[in-house]
Amino acid sequence: MAVVVALALSLAGGYAIRSLNDAPPEVVSTAPCVGPRALEAGGTCADPFGPAPDTVMTTRNEYFYAPPECDEVVDALPGVDAGTSQVCDFRSGAQGLEVWLVGDSHAQQWQGAVFDLARVNGWRVTTSYLGGCPAADVAFRGFRVPWSESDVSTCRSWSRGISDAIIAEAPDLVFTSMAARLHVIDDDGSGRSSIDQYAEGLRKDWVRWTAVDSTVVVLGDPPFNQEVRNPDCVAVNRGAPIECARPREQAQPEDPLLAAADPAAVPGVVPIDMTDRFCDAESCYAVVGGVPVYYDADHLNLEYARMLGPTIWSALQSAPGSPLAP
Repeated sequence: MAVVVALALSLAGGYAIRSLNDAPPEVVSTAPCVGPRALEAGGTCADPFGPAPDTVMTTRNEYFYAPPECDEVVDALPGVDAGTSQVCDFRSGAQGLEVWLVGDSHAQQWQGAVFDLARVNGWRVTTSYLGGCPAADVAFRGFRVPWSESDVSTCRSWSRGISDAIIAEAPDLVFTSMAARLHVIDDDGSGRSSIDQYAEGLRKDWVRWTAVDSTVVVLGDPPFNQEVRNPDCVAVNRGAPIECARPREQAQPEDPLLAAADPAAVPGVVPIDMTDRFCDAESCYAVVGGVPVYYDADHLNLEYARMLGPTIWSALQSAPGSPLAP
């Protein structure tokens, strides 16, 4: 699809990226003041927004990295020619939870954290992504700009196919995320805000998924990068990445995902807002605890996303009705 290909190419900017045959480490640091933990330390870290030792992104930082437990990418959805789905089995022969992760590439950027949790807990994870396309029952028209009719049709076919597949499979957990703030949807003429219209479309799907006893885990979108700063900002200001900080209200405007994810409106939905792992009360940052937040202009650094796995796990354990509650 021309629009999707152009989008993917446009996101190749940002930090310098070199291809090296080095896989991500088996574990990431959980030390105090490293990565997002620098924002959890109550102001006791010496330089929470200081320079990162290395700002060059390599294959170790690719948000789309798939470990050996993952099968080939396939697709069996009607109207979709590109492969979008993959099964990653971390069960080691045991019967673990069935887990799905769906959305656009802003869902894919969380897969490192989900895979880490899957490996520890013995989950079987099915992923399905279509770039720039929402997993939501909305009148989608494009990503940032209107798409061609054929691309819109492909997106809508994929979105409805994934929703139906989730209902048929009834997984224990469905993680979902997407760049909802950047999706273009048709105005329904109701006079409601686009946030409210989008939230209604999200809830339509979530009600169907929770009706088959799936717990829906909504991962709020991280703060903007290229919308609020030059994607090369960290590389240009390597010695002083604080120059890349942006006001919180500018970098993290209201997210339709979290606006929709009200457990009172849709029981069985678990919203996870991790804004405070990217921002303090005033600003959002491009380097936190010596770790670059972003891999490219629009996606998280795999290392930083994986460091948020414990935050996701804690939220799941504390959510009422979660299958992971102690």
